[in-house]
Amino acid sequence: MDDWTATVALASLRTHLKVKVVHRKGLGYSSHDFTPEQNGARNKTDRVCQMVLNILTRSTLGFVKLSALFFYRRLFCTGSKITVFGYLVWITIVVVVLRLLVFELFAAFQCGTGFSELPEGSMPYICSLVLPSSLGLAISDFLLDFWILVLPIPGVKSESRSRRNGAG
Repeated sequence: MDDWTATVALASLRTHLKVKVVHRKGLGYSSHDFTPEQNGARNKTDRVCQMVLNILTRSTLGFVKLSALFFYRRLFCTGSKITVFGYLVWITIVVVVLRLLVFELFAAFQCGTGFSELPEGSMPYICSLVLPSSLGLAISDFLLDFWILVLPIPGVKSESRSRRNGAG
């Protein structure tokens, strides 16, 4: 399962880069490379592309977290014995999935359903929740990353202690 979620994360990242860099010519091009009409058209579609890229970025981060958690399950939760660590990993998986769904829906609908206003430039007026959602995303992302990194430490320490005591 960890390999499949990593594959989904890679596909999401690849789509993200393809949209931003290749299709939109967003990297390595100066605004002087385009006519004023082309720059105007690019600015209108950049607003919509930014929403799509936000959704793809959030899914990539979520699937990377899920891949790490499923890797922990494969590595540390072997056998039929149910452990506290196994429960903690499943609870964290549920939290990551719920967080992914909530922030994906929030990214898609934070400006309401008025998608036609986005290219017209009225997005800042109808999207008053962009900053709070970004702050919530960043804080929850940091806390989840920290939790996922420290989650296996107690188990690894106790395992090394028991091996050391058994060997001596």
